[in-house]
Amino acid sequence: MFVDSLQSGGRAAMLMTLMANCKATMVEPWDWLKVVLIQLPLGASLESLLPNTWLELHPHHRWNIADRGKLEREKNNLRFTGRLRQIEAVNLSALHGQPTA
Repeated sequence: MFVDSLQSGGRAAMLMTLMANCKATMVEPWDWLKVVLIQLPLGASLESLLPNTWLELHPHHRWNIADRGKLEREKNNLRFTGRLRQIEAVNLSALHGQPTA
């Protein structure tokens, strides 16, 4: 990734670290960040806003994108396997001199 300045690079790294922390603790990052940006100026404790602590109080904000991604990969694998079988059938037909459908 390229950034225009050292200062913006530091900010980008900080944001990416926060998002990676959310991902590692399975917290939906944008919901968490919205709450953090609202609660910090109001004096909320940093401990209460850490992603793992925050998730305990807000379990409905569990990040399930990994689960969705896994389902999508499984569907794509099934589609790919089906296509691969079709190609193998065509190749076998051609090998045996049979006309293809």
